Amino acid sequence: ARAACERLLPGVGFDSLDSMRSHRWDVKCAEWHPSKALIATGSKDQTLKLWDPKAPKEAAVLHLHKGPVTQARWHANGTHLLTSSRDAAIKLFDVRNMREVCSFRAHKREVSALAWHPLHA
Repeated sequence: ARAACERLLPGVGFDSLDSMRSHRWDVKCAEWHPSKALIATGSKDQTLKLWDPKAPKEAAVLHLHKGPVTQARWHANGTHLLTSSRDAAIKLFDVRNMREVCSFRAHKREVSALAWHPLHA
């Protein structure tokens, strides 16, 4: 496992990866930023965390949902993040000012998948 981690995150170091254990429950999704060294992780603990893989601690903790975060998807330009949850909500988050832009609540049950439109995003 150590060699695989070092291949995926060169220069990070295995000790740094061990310290990235911050979620209180299972991680349900992880998504690399499209152009920066930033990872978004969503968890059963209802949080979304933003990580610099070279830092020992998360860069930000977002409490957007009232249920486990099931999916996170970066917009291609890297300024926005969509998240979904078992609370049946989809949230649009602007990373530039660290604010929720809007919430979509049209589903009756959990939302387990997300995608940006390839042309009109």
